[in-house]
Amino acid sequence: MEQKYDLSSNNRENKSCQITRTSEINYDNIRLDIWDKIRGEAQYTDDIEIEDTLFISIVRSTIQRGKIISIQLPHIPRGYFIFNHNHIPGSNIWHYFLDDWKFLADDMVNFIGEPILIIAGPSLPVCHELASKVIVRYEPMQPINNVADSFDENIEAIYSSASSTKTPAFDKSMGKNLFKQLGYLSGDKKALPSKSLNILKYINHFFYENENKLVSKTNNILKSDKFTEFFVTDRQEHAYLEPQGFIAFYEDDVLVLKGSIQCPFYVLKAITELLNLPEDKIRIQQAATGGAFGGKEEFPSIVASFAALVTYLTKKPSKIIFERTEDIEVTTKRHPSYILLRTKMGKNGKIKSIESDIILDAGAYCGISPVVLARSEIAAAGIYKTQAARVRARAMATNNVVSGAFRGFGAPQSFFALEMMINHIADDLFLSPIDIRKLNVLQQGDISATGGKMRQKVLIPQMLDWIEEKTDFTAKYNEYKSKSKEFFNDIYRISTANKDKKLETLINKFEKHPEPLKGIGISTVFHGCGFTGRGEENIKATIRVKFDLAAKQSNKNLEDTPICEIFVSTVEMGQGLLEVFKQIASRVLNIDKKQVKIISGDTHLVPDSGPTVASRSTMIVGGLIYDACQKIISESLPELTLTYKSPPDIVWDEENSQGDAYPAYSWGVCVTELSVDPITFQVSISKITSCFDIGKALNENAAIGQVIGGFAQCIGWSLLEKCEIKDGKILQRTFTDYAIPSSMDIPPIEIKFFDNPYDRGPFGAKCLGELPFVLPPPSIISAIETSVSKRFFQIPLTPEVIQREILS
Repeated sequence: MEQKYDLSSNNRENKSCQITRTSEINYDNIRLDIWDKIRGEAQYTDDIEIEDTLFISIVRSTIQRGKIISIQLPHIPRGYFIFNHNHIPGSNIWHYFLDDWKFLADDMVNFIGEPILIIAGPSLPVCHELASKVIVRYEPMQPINNVADSFDENIEAIYSSASSTKTPAFDKSMGKNLFKQLGYLSGDKKALPSKSLNILKYINHFFYENENKLVSKTNNILKSDKFTEFFVTDRQEHAYLEPQGFIAFYEDDVLVLKGSIQCPFYVLKAITELLNLPEDKIRIQQAATGGAFGGKEEFPSIVASFAALVTYLTKKPSKIIFERTEDIEVTTKRHPSYILLRTKMGKNGKIKSIESDIILDAGAYCGISPVVLARSEIAAAGIYKTQAARVRARAMATNNVVSGAFRGFGAPQSFFALEMMINHIADDLFLSPIDIRKLNVLQQGDISATGGKMRQKVLIPQMLDWIEEKTDFTAKYNEYKSKSKEFFNDIYRISTANKDKKLETLINKFEKHPEPLKGIGISTVFHGCGFTGRGEENIKATIRVKFDLAAKQSNKNLEDTPICEIFVSTVEMGQGLLEVFKQIASRVLNIDKKQVKIISGDTHLVPDSGPTVASRSTMIVGGLIYDACQKIISESLPELTLTYKSPPDIVWDEENSQGDAYPAYSWGVCVTELSVDPITFQVSISKITSCFDIGKALNENAAIGQVIGGFAQCIGWSLLEKCEIKDGKILQRTFTDYAIPSSMDIPPIEIKFFDNPYDRGPFGAKCLGELPFVLPPPSIISAIETSVSKRFFQIPLTPEVIQREILS
């Protein structure tokens, strides 16, 4: 059945969200956390007050790169403390992927905002004042401003690997500023051009010969053929409601850290190394978390280190809460990407080969970039079957703020580039964007470019048929494309040098035809469920379930009494996850949901079921809960601890990037309809129509929320959110100048969930969380292309960029 969700307000046009419901397990669910949040009773980190708390201010680097020569301290009043790297009793190095990121800088700084000193005391304003009086003298060094500089032999490297990185596709690459390189060469090598792609000339031109930073200009000058294109995507701020924060205190000789986090055991590992303490002496607890989106995956380990060190050394409670400007300036961002694509096509419209050269700006330290890079690499060939593929992906060091985990990891960047190019190819070959996808989409039994077998039925053809019927896509596409060509034909014939005449002609045309220019675009993507490659195998996610079978079998009224307890480290951060866990357990055990209690996010109480990331929680952790409950019922067990094991037929060759990167994939198709004002170039999205194969939607209310939230977030990335860096400093430091979407920017959204149960997922479920972000951006930018008869190659596509492109 179809339901409408009113997203309107009294002073705006009525807009709604249409949902086609399919799920059998879906109940009318009220989330576990809803009432506390609605009443304002949820305890976020800054709501927690403990007597005699010390507040923390951080002295940060004011230069992009340099050596610390000296530090001059102000007078420190009684009761206030100042700590540097020498006060750390354990390791100052955060041992994550590479041993390069330090909790507190010692002799070098590599980005503006890098922590140097901790100041703690009973008054936060006094701490801030003391921090402002610290004088740090530097010996500045030439910074690496961008990824073009990363390859400049004349600039001293930030990072050098011990040896060259090898991939099957590329014999060697120098380790200078190279955090990670991945790549693969698959299929029939004869189908590939003899010469590999080389992105370096493109990034050099873009940064140093392209004054307006219009990617189309770089393409026009450098591209060798129409099926080679260069794409750029920029940083993005997470913009979670609640900034980063932690509170630390002692409880029964155990150091307790409570904060806004996604991954409690990540923080535990970091703090045990920082303080050189055993795990049983440190307890990490998740506070109510006001949004995360990946921004509270790895970075909270850094934030927690400040509070942990202060409380460990002073034996007093401590608290650190980032101000919004501080949070924007120094926390991790989505990786900027630079992608060069080349495709060979057959006369029949089928893809012969796909090549991709991918560079991500990782920032000053490696962080989680290898995992982000892996998603980019695997998404490079997208949903398409190809005779051959050659992919190289590199994460490069620069003296910019560190890039980190963000919803979708590296998949949005690669899918944006590929899906845009597929739409361009369809136009060049006079094919419908729908037809070219039907011709080339992977089918059940096919082998992907990374050597993975499509074990499950692929519903993309049916989904394309549904979306064609719902949107009348082909007819609108042809109509809008024809009208925009007619409208802009005279304008694009005018010389680039005569911008005034172009603008005058544009205004005259608009006066004759004042209606906005309509456009429509499409995109199709998949998203791998769970950690990439052998990630789940390495994590060994573990859950524990306790069940009182006797209580269930008694005749007592125990409707509101928990008789099942589920212990997991995965956390609730607004996505409705814990409600889904209750649903799974209650259905398997045949009890009421009120009789299921979830214990999560406390390292002293729960086993490590892995981080709350990678669209893994429902399928992997929920799957463990399902299996444990089944076993408890079949064997009459009071308690069971269960650890995830990768299916034996899912094999991944990490060195060669070949095999099954994921046990299953979720799929999406999206059509965006919009209009562009030809005078202001303001984009107004009128509707997004979408459909998904996520196996089974266990809780469609939660799934709907994920889709709407993901669409809102990707609209910001696509059209609004400029996160510019100049000389290493982020220019947009508040939500006044960093524009995020409001409710007025969210169009009517139609959503359909196709049923395609996954036999290894709980009740057939696969993954969803990141898919709604990955899916729409290419359809949005393609719709703008249709409306103004111009090709675009970058994100965000702001009105200023559209204007410059049209008038250039």
